[in-house]
Formats: sequence, C-alpha cells, structure tokens
Amino acid sequence: MIKLFIILSIFLCLQSCQPKNKTEPIQSSTDSYMQKDSLKTKKSVAKVGQDVTVHRDSVNEFLDNPFDFYQFKKIKRMSNSGDGRQKDYFLTPNKKGMYYRYFLFSRRQGFLGTNRDRILRKEDGLEITVYKELGKYRYEFIDPTEVLIEVKAKFNDFDLPELAFVGLDSISIIGKFGAPDLFKRNCLAYQHNNKALILKLNNKKVKWLKYVVLKKELDININEGLFEE
Repeated sequence: MIKLFIILSIFLCLQSCQPKNKTEPIQSSTDSYMQKDSLKTKKSVAKVGQDVTVHRDSVNEFLDNPFDFYQFKKIKRMSNSGDGRQKDYFLTPNKKGMYYRYFLFSRRQGFLGTNRDRILRKEDGLEITVYKELGKYRYEFIDPTEVLIEVKAKFNDFDLPELAFVGLDSISIIGKFGAPDLFKRNCLAYQHNNKALILKLNNKKVKWLKYVVLKKELDININEGLFEE
C-alpha cells in the first residue's frame, strides 16, 4: 500500500513538472469588428477633413442674384457712363434698348483680399454693363428698368461686399463655392443656367473677376472671350 502511494506521488510530480503548451489569445468576433470599425471611422474623419461641404443650392441662388444693383446705384449716386460694347456672349433682352456701361463710380477706391485698411485706387477697378431700355429712364442714372449684364472688378468695392473676392486665395474661393464647374486658362468658373462667375487666378489669388448674364444655351467651355480680361 505504501509502495502504491509512493508510485502515485512520483507520477503526479512528473505531470506537474511538464512544460505547459503556450496558447495564443483568442480574439472574439466582437473585438475584430470593433477594430475594423475604428479604422473605418478614422478614414472617414480624414476624408471629411479634406472635403469641402458646400450646398450647391446656395451657390445657384447667389449666381441668380448676387447683389441688388438698383440699391447699389442709389448708394453710389453717380458715375461716369457711356455706350457699352456688346460682346458675343452677352444676353440680349427681348426689348428695344442698348448696352450701357458705368465706370468711375464715386469714391473710386477699393481693397484687396480682406484688408480693408489698405485702400487701392484704380480707374478701372469696377465696371458694370447693363442693357438699358429706350424709355423714359434712358438718360437717368437710377433706372429701375435696366438689366444687369456684366460686372468686372479688379478690386473689392467697399459698397459691394457681395463680390469682394479679388485678392482672396483659391482655397478661400473653393471653400465658399466648392469645386468649380470649369477650370480654364487659370480661371475658376461657376455657372447656373445663363449666369456665370469667372475668377482669374494669378499666383493662386484672384486677380480679377467677371460676373456675366449669358446668352441662352451658351457653352462657356468654348467661348474664349469669357476668360479674357
């Protein structure tokens, strides 16, 4: 009996001294899903950080009616003016009239970028072309019947903050309007129906801009005049 006890003790001792097999930790399906989901979230955050979210409806609304031209002229009260040269991309309203140009508005000063303290004076800083009806307001500065056709700006007029884009960098423009509908001849172009905003870049900043009411069905991609100063 004593011998049997000794033999059993030796067997148990040998069993306890054997090296235990190493086992890899088992990863649950839940842990695996959480890791994949975390990686997916990180990628999504990175993508959102790179993308620019712009509501196109608001851009279209701006292009349809960028500013109140009638109110703008009431603020200015006077400018030089004369017959405007018709361009092949201009809209021709269905009424008897003529193209008319306003320039050298009162004050004749503006600024670039966002620095309103650095005043810039340019004779051609702002020019506006309209289609003027041959009626009782033909010789009047304030004319509620005229149709806005084109705005050209080489500086930001203090009384026209809605179009204060000259001097801004391209990142700021894309941040406001999103990716352009067309990039041609170093110009960012945005279009809705027959309204277009063209912004000429120089060293990645807006050198000049042009807002135009176009002929119906005009393809801006094949009209070179739109991209000329």
